[in-house]
Amino acid sequence: MDFEKQLKKYFDYIKTDYVEWMTGSRDMESDVQEKVVNEMIENFKENVRFEPGRKYGRVVTDNGAHSFISLCNDDKRFPYGTIMKAATWAAPAKNFGRGNIFEEDFSRVTWTGAN
Repeated sequence: MDFEKQLKKYFDYIKTDYVEWMTGSRDMESDVQEKVVNEMIENFKENVRFEPGRKYGRVVTDNGAHSFISLCNDDKRFPYGTIMKAATWAAPAKNFGRGNIFEEDFSRVTWTGAN
């Protein structure tokens, strides 16, 4: 499968979750409030990015390290495309995978990170 295509689907999922969170429980009482929310949504969407590393790539949002994605098949526990929770800015949590971008399994992911 094409990594870039699957990464885009992962990013789309994260962005959609953020939009739903921002708009789902809010009554827009004014045009100003709606404008601010829309600006926050656009800012979030524009700043989701991927930073490749040797073994893991880091997914970054304005909030910091969102998650990591395994870039190699060296480790049987974390095959290529495995989504991992960010333990720190520089390292993933290696207790278990949170899904896989090639299986489009994002059930343990929200806009705030992989859980």
